[in-house]
Amino acid sequence: MLSSLPQAKPHLQTGSHNTALLHRLTGGHVLAIAPDTLGGLLLVKGFYVDFAGPGAAVGGGFDRACTAVYAIGTVRFQTLLTSSALEAAIQARVAYAEQLAAIVSIPQAVQRARLMATYLAEWLPGNLSLTISSELMAGLAGVLPGTVHRAWQTHKELSAEKPLADLRHEVLI
Repeated sequence: MLSSLPQAKPHLQTGSHNTALLHRLTGGHVLAIAPDTLGGLLLVKGFYVDFAGPGAAVGGGFDRACTAVYAIGTVRFQTLLTSSALEAAIQARVAYAEQLAAIVSIPQAVQRARLMATYLAEWLPGNLSLTISSELMAGLAGVLPGTVHRAWQTHKELSAEKPLADLRHEVLI
């Protein structure tokens, strides 16, 4: 069932920062991003940025340290009514966190930023990943904003030549 989110819009659009949603998430409320959502949330936490996409739980223990929330695309939320729905949403959030952890463990900054660009292009429909600011992208990948710019250039050049799966494999080797 979809939530109407009192004091917050049930739909967030690209680039919107929603203070009411931030207070709800940092206050311990748990929601899930609807699985059919065409977008995700960038959750700013001190010196890094986290990503939560379709199907992922947000709020609760995951996001108590969050200082800002930005929508990428159109984001809809669901209230988790059953324990199995909660478990599935938590598993989805953990899967995003594990993928981000694998990316930031890559020692070369340019490769790390390039792989982050590749995953975001896969997680977000169309060219939505290109709407993410260099600063937020740098917080996701653990690099400087200038490195993000170079990575996007490389990503655009290579993605015209190779499918995404080949790019992920190439960077991880």
